[in-house]
Amino acid sequence: MMSTASSPQAAAYLCDALLAAGIRDVVVCPGSRNAPLNLAFAAAEAEGRVRVHVRADERSAAFFALGMAQVSGEVVPVVVTSGTAGANCYPAVIEAAMSSIPLLIITADRPARLQGRGASQTIDQQHLFGDVATTLSTSAEAIAAGGVTAAQAVIATLLGARIGHLNVRFDLPLLGTTPVETTTPAPVTVAHHTNNYGHYTLDVSKRVLVIAGDGAPAVAGLEILPTIAEPTATAPEHPVHPLAAPYFASTPISDGEHTINLAPEVIVVVGRPTLHRPVMALIAEHTIPVVVVTSDKHPLQPDGNNVTYCSTLSVTGTCDPTWIRHTQAASSVAAEQVKETLAKSTEFTGLHVAAAVADQLAMGDTLFLGSSSPIRDAALVGLPFESVACFAQRGVAGIDGNVSHAIGIAQAVQATAPGEPRAPRTIALLGDLTMLHDIGGLATGFDEYPIEQLIIVVANDHGGAIFEALEVGADEHRPHFEKVAACAHDIDFAPIVAGFGHDYRQVSSVTALIETLDEVTDTGLGITVIEAQVDRHSRRELHALLAGNPGR
Repeated sequence: MMSTASSPQAAAYLCDALLAAGIRDVVVCPGSRNAPLNLAFAAAEAEGRVRVHVRADERSAAFFALGMAQVSGEVVPVVVTSGTAGANCYPAVIEAAMSSIPLLIITADRPARLQGRGASQTIDQQHLFGDVATTLSTSAEAIAAGGVTAAQAVIATLLGARIGHLNVRFDLPLLGTTPVETTTPAPVTVAHHTNNYGHYTLDVSKRVLVIAGDGAPAVAGLEILPTIAEPTATAPEHPVHPLAAPYFASTPISDGEHTINLAPEVIVVVGRPTLHRPVMALIAEHTIPVVVVTSDKHPLQPDGNNVTYCSTLSVTGTCDPTWIRHTQAASSVAAEQVKETLAKSTEFTGLHVAAAVADQLAMGDTLFLGSSSPIRDAALVGLPFESVACFAQRGVAGIDGNVSHAIGIAQAVQATAPGEPRAPRTIALLGDLTMLHDIGGLATGFDEYPIEQLIIVVANDHGGAIFEALEVGADEHRPHFEKVAACAHDIDFAPIVAGFGHDYRQVSSVTALIETLDEVTDTGLGITVIEAQVDRHSRRELHALLAGNPGR
């Protein structure tokens, strides 16, 4: 029987349309104006049609959904109420757009007649996300009148856009007293827009260097070539350490008898590299032709003018084995420099933490790397690894929502193995400021789908370690550095983590970290936070030693 109230009926149609489009998970936040949608999804969950995850904070909800989508490739809609609720989703929307991860935000709005009149919890929600997302704004009356067909048309458009925002104006009564009509519509074909930059044929008999950035897939033909790969790229067959990048920009190396030319004749860029300044400088070298393989709406645009864009690539010719040997030799020198520097250091640093975590990774693990120092440290100690899925926020490289993002990844990973006695292990490596920035993401107690095995390793150096090695960390800026750059603190994580109901451990050495990782993996369940108390003040010196590689 159909309700006479348009709000609950429209919510039911939108729910049915989303589920018919293949949605299997949705994240909802509490609110009054979005209550019709929340109840519609709850009813569908009771019928076994969808899983409903609950978060109290909208920013956490959006990044949690982003993490799930990054693993599955499928949209996880986020449903929020009116007012600032939708605005809290904006950081995740930007990250989704820049990382090409699908995301749909559904904001409940108040009626048009209340706009601009000082009504409570009423703002202009139609332009919340600017041109970052495709926005469709409608009313519950229009959806209820048009039926599930109208709802499906709206949903198909927004899912096809990949980054979507549906703004629905709900009027009173928000909830009816009679049952709403529910439907099981036929699936709708969603047409995804793709960007095609054409085809390129690469001559691999030349000295070709591949630079694989965030999300770089395996491209047939490139696997035979030397590759500088960021941790979130596909692991290459012939990895080149990122600290070796200056070699490739240098003049030929000669010992008087033999000359080695490491300057590439072509650089191929796959994915979105952002991590290493020497690598980015190499890409911007005007004398080296650059081929960018991409389907992104906003692809990487190197400073050089000798750039070719393509979406598909094939190879011709044969790679010279000498080129492979020379690049591997350069990589070995750089990797050995990292090992020697770590061995000589008398402090327990974030780089040591990354090395310990990397050493403990096993086939089938999933790793999430926080922005700033952790992902760079992971690159220096050898990631990516084959058979270890690695994720991060490299679209905008912010520290927003990293905890929630990691929990969303763990949720999606465990969903891939529902029959296993233990969920696959997910490890997150975060800095202390990143952890603090999204500490509310640990509030997972609202969810009926608990995380089964997530280990969050926090390299706590009591501030922003990345700034130590940057310009702001120089001696002349030290008088104000701790306050305005490092954001120095002495916050105690132990009671905070315990307050959220999660397990907590603290370590202060590499040995203790490795032993604790082993112990938690064997016995731990749910979310465990391991706080590694590390030194920050030696980081500038440590990086100076690493920068002492020949060729720098």
